[in-house]
Amino acid sequence: TANDLDCAKMFVEKAIALNPTHSSVINLQNTILGIESENAEQLAQKQAIHTKLLQEAIQCFNQKKYDCAISKANQILVQTPTHADAVALKQRSEIASQQQLEVAQKVKKLLTEAEDCMIKKNYACAIAKAESALDLSPESKEALAKKRKAQETQQKLKESGFNIR
Repeated sequence: TANDLDCAKMFVEKAIALNPTHSSVINLQNTILGIESENAEQLAQKQAIHTKLLQEAIQCFNQKKYDCAISKANQILVQTPTHADAVALKQRSEIASQQQLEVAQKVKKLLTEAEDCMIKKNYACAIAKAESALDLSPESKEALAKKRKAQETQQKLKESGFNIR
């Protein structure tokens, strides 16, 4: 541990004061230097891994893959629970994930309402509901399809002379 290493350094310093050229003192000095070098290498490797994981987590976040971002941040936090960037990214990802879920629920509700409008042959209502869903989730293929279907049906009815709402 770090305490053991500190203790060994203290004893080496005292031994150096007594006999700096003794082979046991020199061997102990070399052992301590080797341990410190290993510790520095391990720390550098750990930091490199954390940097890579953090970059991957940010990429996941930017792609709105919040579970992926949380997972990558957690991998860092297992080894370094106080890693500020990982903590912050995990929190942002959890909030964004919750917001994404809420938006998906609202979009689903609007699309159900749009379908109800279609059943009632109220195509303007269906278009409005689908547009509201698209406002919340512009990439929603289902909302876009629902809007197109309502518009096409409405247009066909207009062309055929039916009176529609």
